Amino acid sequence: MRAVGLRLFPLRVGSALGDVQLAAPARSSEERVVLWHGLPPAPVPEHPGVAAVVLEGEIDGRRTYAEQVPRGVRPAEHALPHDLAPYVVARILEAVHFLHEAGQVHGSVGSERVVLGVRGEVVLFGRGRQGGRDRMDLVATLSLYPDGAEMTLLERDALQIAERIDQDAPADAREQLGAWVRGVVQDAPVIEQVVLTSGERAEDGVDEIVPDLGPDAEGSGILDRWSLSTTPGLTPGEVTDEWSSTQPALGVSLWNRLSAPPEHPPPPDRFAAVQGKPSRALAGLLAEEPPDVLPGPLVGAVPPFVVQRPRFEDQPTVVGAPPLTETPAPVRLASASPVPAWAQWILAMALGGLLAWGLFHLV
Repeated sequence: MRAVGLRLFPLRVGSALGDVQLAAPARSSEERVVLWHGLPPAPVPEHPGVAAVVLEGEIDGRRTYAEQVPRGVRPAEHALPHDLAPYVVARILEAVHFLHEAGQVHGSVGSERVVLGVRGEVVLFGRGRQGGRDRMDLVATLSLYPDGAEMTLLERDALQIAERIDQDAPADAREQLGAWVRGVVQDAPVIEQVVLTSGERAEDGVDEIVPDLGPDAEGSGILDRWSLSTTPGLTPGEVTDEWSSTQPALGVSLWNRLSAPPEHPPPPDRFAAVQGKPSRALAGLLAEEPPDVLPGPLVGAVPPFVVQRPRFEDQPTVVGAPPLTETPAPVRLASASPVPAWAQWILAMALGGLLAWGLFHLV
């Protein structure tokens, strides 16, 4: 089991940050991480301008991951000097271009999602927390440029825009930015200490976290990697498996739970008591709203039936009248079969002969 102690600092949360906290490892006060609740974004290769996900696990039962950022300030907290803005915007454009080439979008680029380090670093964090499009990342980045600057380069890609903006930055912009950050940065007091845990506990061993400080090169430190060693117990040689962010553990566990047979199977004869009996619920629904009669060919005689006329609420109600009036449907009487044509001719000829005989004798 991996356990990392973290010290939380107060963070002036902006409208675009949401549920986020700033922290430092208990064993390295100079390191800084941004803690997010939820699942981490898809992994990308390392880039100096994009915050890397270095820790993943749970804090007080909530899924949490940490992005490494330098010790410094955000442009949302301190107004950036006007002459250093081109350098910062160019570095952000390079980070945005890197994310786009990796098949991702940041989704919420802004002054609240950028950390300016004490060594002049410009790191973009909080990727993947919100959906978006490539073009919107570029527009949001260019909005950080000083007011009054003419930016009509949206038809070009991010690298071309960065090269154009970099021409307006001083040659020693990185050194000036680091000096400015060191002059304005202030270490806030620790407000809480928490422990981030990940992985599964070995039954026959005790885990020990051995931090690897790494080289003294810029951007390396205690959060680069962790070496794990297990104190031999009943089963020497075993080590705790590391937590992998590429394995959808929660999804696999949920799917296995849903696809598994029920722990307590229902009795097979649970429907025997109601088998063959009409449903009272369906009868009530049919009485409340009878189904529409569809026209179609009828075979055989139709027996008499009763039609229920619905009562409309907007009409006056007669006191004492039944809520529903039953009116028998008219029954179609069977009509006599018509007389054949040949019989009609015989009758007409006989009637004509009688009339002619009577007239002959009368005359």
